[in-house]
Amino acid sequence: MNPLKLYRSSAGVRLSPNAERKVVFVEGAPVVPGMEKTMPEKGQNKYQWKEGKISIALKPEELMNLAAKCEEIRLGNGEVKELSMVHDPSKGGFQGDKKALTLRRTNGSTFLTVGEFKDKNNVKKVNVPLSREDLYRLEKFAAQTAMVLDGWAIGGSPTTNSNRPGDSGDSTNGTPGERFPF
Repeated sequence: MNPLKLYRSSAGVRLSPNAERKVVFVEGAPVVPGMEKTMPEKGQNKYQWKEGKISIALKPEELMNLAAKCEEIRLGNGEVKELSMVHDPSKGGFQGDKKALTLRRTNGSTFLTVGEFKDKNNVKKVNVPLSREDLYRLEKFAAQTAMVLDGWAIGGSPTTNSNRPGDSGDSTNGTPGERFPF
C-alpha cells in the first residue's frame, strides 16, 4: 500500500500504512522557513520532517470515521461538525504527549490538522488546506486502507501486483475482447 501525500506551501502531511501494526501513521511537518514559495533543490528538504514532525497512528475504526467525515464534508452544503481524534498515552499507562487529528470545515474551507499538546500553553500543530479532490482522495484512501488492515480486502500497489489481466500468471491472458466477449 502506497502512502497518501498532501504537500502544500505551508506544510505537508503524509499518511503511511503499516500492515504489521495495523495502523496508518499520519505525519505532519511545517515547511522549512523561507521555502514557502520555492521548490527545493535536489537533496534539499522543503519540510521539517526530522525536527518538526508530528505523528499520530490511526486504527482501522478511526480511518473509517475519517472516511465518513470526508464524505460528509464533500457532499454537505453547509457547516459540518468537525472530526477530532485525540490520543492520550497517559490513559493507556504510557508516557508521551497528547496527539490529535482534526478535520474541519470553516467558512467554506476544509483543513486537516495534526497536533501535539504538551500542555495547554505548549501546542504544536500542522494545518493543511484540502480541496474537494483532496477530500475524495483522503476518503477513498482511508476507507480502502481500513478494509485492508482489517483483512476485508487485499492491498497492493500497481507496481507490486503481479496478477493483473494480461500478465503471464493470469488465466485469461488475452486481449480485453477475449476476456469479455461482448
